[in-house]
This record gives sequence, structure tokens and C-alpha cells, in this order.
Amino acid sequence: MNTDTKTLMATLERSIAPTFGRVNENLRERMATAAASLSRLGMAKAEAILGNDALAQAVALLYELDARGRLVNVDPATWLIRVPMPFGRNGGPLWGLKDWEGRILRSILFARQEKAKPATPPLFYFAENKRWQLNLGDYPDIQSANAYLKRCPITPESWLSHRDYHTAKRQPKGRPGAWRNRPGAEQG
Repeated sequence: MNTDTKTLMATLERSIAPTFGRVNENLRERMATAAASLSRLGMAKAEAILGNDALAQAVALLYELDARGRLVNVDPATWLIRVPMPFGRNGGPLWGLKDWEGRILRSILFARQEKAKPATPPLFYFAENKRWQLNLGDYPDIQSANAYLKRCPITPESWLSHRDYHTAKRQPKGRPGAWRNRPGAEQG
């Protein structure tokens, strides 16, 4: 098994673990067979499942109520989130995501927030205080937030697009051969 196949196997195993628990050996063998033929889009699908699952778990945590019916993980006056989130700077690993998966998730949420008119998604970034908030104005309860997540899941195409953007952004500027591929370069 090459490195890409091992990475894909690990991601696929992590993507089904929240739903099905431990992966049995028969499923592991079938995944090994399928992993060799999966495309980048197949990998993005497994990663998008992880992202969607992390968002659903985060929303459930944010709408958690105490005995008096008050939110315990969100400030009710400012809507500021009081717990680490999977898309936060250091929250990904706490939620079972790799660091870069948390960055991709954050990037997708930023993009959704920029495009959302007139309503924002359930989770939004408030630039003034540089903190994430729960949009209790548009999503007063967990049912409305979950309806948004079901209506607008992270797609594999979206995940792949954001992953490609971040991968390209992290490439060293002086890498060999980069001059050949720049816009306007003559192809010889």
C-alpha cells in the first residue's frame, strides 16, 4: 500500500467511525480494495463527511441547555461561543479533525458567511471582536440550525475547492518550474 492509499484508508476509517463505531475487518479489506481506485473527489467526500459531522456535533454542543433551560456554551447576551470549535484556530484536533481539516472547515464557513444574504449561517465570525458567534437571531433553536445544516451540507466539491486553494497558497513561491506555469508565460 502506498502512502496515499494509507492516508485515504485512515481518512475513510475516521469518516465512518462516528456513525458506525469500530470498523470490522471485512469492511477494512473492502476499503483497502476501493481506496486504491478512489479519486481526489472520493477523498474529498470522506473529508466532507468529517466536516459535516464535526459541524453537527458542534451545533448540538452549542444548543446544550442547563436545568433552567439556558444555553451553557454560548453567552446569551452576546451570542459568543464559549467552547473550542472544530473550525477554531486550535479546535480541530479536539473534535477529531486534523489541523488542516479545521482550516478548510473555517475557510468554508467564511465563504458561506460572505455569500449569505440576507441571513447568515448558524455559526458566524464577528470581525470586531475576532470571535465566532452562534446566530440565535435566525436560528433560535437546535431544530432550525440542524435544518440549515441538512439544507446546506458541505459538498465534496466545495471541500476539494477550498483544499486546493489552501494547498496552492502554501506552495513555496520559488519552487522549481513555477515560472513555466505563470499566467502569460510562453509555452515552448
